[in-house]
Amino acid sequence: MRGKLIVIAMVLAGVAGATVLLTSMNLDAESISRPAEKAVMYEVQAVDGMTRIDRKGRFSGAKKARLYAARNETEPFQVVVSSYGKPLKIVDVSVSELVGPNQTRITAATLYRAHYVPVTKPSPLSQYSPREYADALIPFRNPVTKKPLSGVVYDAVPFTVAKGENQPIWIDLHIPKKVPAGDYHGQVTVTAEGGLRASLPVTLTVWNFTLPDVPALGSDFGLNGFQVANIYGLDQERDARTVNPLIRSYYDLLFDHLLSPSDLFDTRPNADPVTGKPDFNAFYPGLGTAAQGLKYYLNRKHAASYSYIFWERSPFNDPLGRDRSRMKNFLVGYVSYLNKHGWSDRAQMPYGFLDEPSSKEAYEKIRNWGRLFNEVEKRVGTPAPLMITEQPEPEDTAWGSLDGYVDIWVPEFNAVWLDEYHNRGAIKKQLVAGNRVWSYAALAYVPSEWRRSHPFSSKLKDSHPPKWLTDYAPINFRIPTWLNALSGITGLLYWDTIWWADGVDVWKDAGTYRHEDKNDPDSWGLILNGEGFLIYPGFRNQIGFDGPVPSIRLKWFRESVEDYAYIQLLRDAGEWGFAKKQINTFARGVGDWKDDIRALYRARRAMGERLSALHGKK
Repeated sequence: MRGKLIVIAMVLAGVAGATVLLTSMNLDAESISRPAEKAVMYEVQAVDGMTRIDRKGRFSGAKKARLYAARNETEPFQVVVSSYGKPLKIVDVSVSELVGPNQTRITAATLYRAHYVPVTKPSPLSQYSPREYADALIPFRNPVTKKPLSGVVYDAVPFTVAKGENQPIWIDLHIPKKVPAGDYHGQVTVTAEGGLRASLPVTLTVWNFTLPDVPALGSDFGLNGFQVANIYGLDQERDARTVNPLIRSYYDLLFDHLLSPSDLFDTRPNADPVTGKPDFNAFYPGLGTAAQGLKYYLNRKHAASYSYIFWERSPFNDPLGRDRSRMKNFLVGYVSYLNKHGWSDRAQMPYGFLDEPSSKEAYEKIRNWGRLFNEVEKRVGTPAPLMITEQPEPEDTAWGSLDGYVDIWVPEFNAVWLDEYHNRGAIKKQLVAGNRVWSYAALAYVPSEWRRSHPFSSKLKDSHPPKWLTDYAPINFRIPTWLNALSGITGLLYWDTIWWADGVDVWKDAGTYRHEDKNDPDSWGLILNGEGFLIYPGFRNQIGFDGPVPSIRLKWFRESVEDYAYIQLLRDAGEWGFAKKQINTFARGVGDWKDDIRALYRARRAMGERLSALHGKK
């Protein structure tokens, strides 16, 4: 039987029906009369945002994308093109409007091609062998001009899928705040050279509630402006008008993923050299004043957290000694300014020069700064919380206590696990006292007690303190906020997002962190893939513009922050018992959870449906 729409992409025997076949609009029935073994075979499948697709090999996909999301949420999915025959050149991938109730249309789709980066030496305790990981996400369009990008080293499109390989396309779908709840329908179209096309249906259910603009989860993710300048061979002072907007583009990428960067340099006020009072008219070429910067980040970008900008010897050389009065005036004016604009409840004192104290002297230094901040609080009548990367109980009691000086404790997940394992209750004690607790992950080490309690676990799979490395299971990036919610922990911190060792080309090597401490010979040569690294540096000759490129791991963090928003909305509605029941289907604590993304999605859907019901019928 002749027809205009003829399948020319045959599916290999044994492959499930969850497949979309490439088709041609201009061929007739004789086109498929050739022997099957000579047929060109391709597949286009949909998978969720948490499925990691290997470059080679089969995987289980679906013949349509089925999504659920709240208003003001970004929900991702992947479309994967696979070739089982000769290479296939893809010339375009597009997403149609999604049409829903009353012909309402959702059009905010952003597309990326996933770029594979090799791991040649696995991170310690990784459960995976050396392989390539889809991680960098190359945008189809310039994020500023919105114009298509092409003709560079790492083109998003066109691209060629070699025989036996897969190529994921990452799609972010943002749901506007004012669309009605209900089902929306559209499609993804993949166009190949020669007129071949595949269409994959997309159905999105928008629930009847809206995520807040300001994330419920506090965060502080390291991003150093000087490092950005160095990446592009610029000087932050000499080339300020060029480099400052570039640094802001890196900040914006974190904000767009619901994470707050540390050290927003262009919000720092000048200090009067005589009185110490802050001046928010401090000007930053290419950006504007400190006052304008604060308004931009806290009002327009909806920063969940803000770290006051000063250092141990700046703006004054001896802030705890002869310059104490001026430093106090500076802080009083700084805190008062934020309070006046309604921002002080999102702000905390910087932890950088007090990071991870490990001696009696370091503890005393924190107490000295804490005394100053307490004096500021008394004078202003507004909290000036001190945040410290430390567990609530010191390793050595001889160091003394930090109670009364620290307001936000940030233990590493290893310390959270130990507090839970030994039933110490130190975190709960701080929460009862009215303090806050955040958490963070670093490197790949686990407590010796964890190893002894898991004698048959030579690799980290589940029920361990989360680790944020490229060659660890994706759930490590998604589960932290679920675990935090169980413990009353309200924030996440990470030491850096653009760090890599000298000589590493991050586009070709995932081994960003190399342990080369001569004083630690047992660890010499260890590689921690992706440690301290979430954002790829984009260059005009590589991807078509100078600026940041997100990783898939950064997207997973955004999803985790949105999950936390669901949990917090339920808590605010008096539904914590329901939320906890859903979390407990796969996680009971830092030392008791399963790598079960399907269970996580089921829990998220149950919470979304409950919230939607609480806000009225669709």
